[in-house]
Amino acid sequence: MSSHKTQSLPRAAPARVLAVGAWLKNTACLLDGDAVHWSPLHGDLGTPQACLALESSVEALLRTAGGRIDAVAHDLHPDFESTRLAVAVATRLGVPALPVQHHHAHIGVVQAEQGSVAPVIGLALDGVGLGQDGNAWGGELLRAAGVPPANQLRATGGGSRSDLWRRILADVLGAAIVT
Repeated sequence: MSSHKTQSLPRAAPARVLAVGAWLKNTACLLDGDAVHWSPLHGDLGTPQACLALESSVEALLRTAGGRIDAVAHDLHPDFESTRLAVAVATRLGVPALPVQHHHAHIGVVQAEQGSVAPVIGLALDGVGLGQDGNAWGGELLRAAGVPPANQLRATGGGSRSDLWRRILADVLGAAIVT
């Protein structure tokens, strides 16, 4: 890994986690306290070069950690090269390998960037991810436990700029959407 980008978070994470990303547009990161260390973009993991770049980035992120990590997170899909690498690294380090549903990961990143520990409703429509039922899911509307029904919801993120997506959200959730 030639270099990585460090991003500050508004709140410290409860655990030090290495995340290895998914198949398409792969990027890895190390969540460490109130910082996230991002690898460069590796591209799609369909080429040996991209897979080797991911392996190199993972080792560089582990060196950046400079100590024990608590877990290695990976995509839920069992056949991704990133999943195989995560399981091997977790086994080598004696830590859990944690499968994460693709769209859940996107919502979790937004929560971390916002410093949110409150229950959220999240909409992830970035493409196909393996669902928890073993089928391909094209997107998800996630409502975390503890989220009460609401008459009005605030939308953030890129999709909130789209009038169409705000109307769809309003219809699905039965609530007014504000930005």
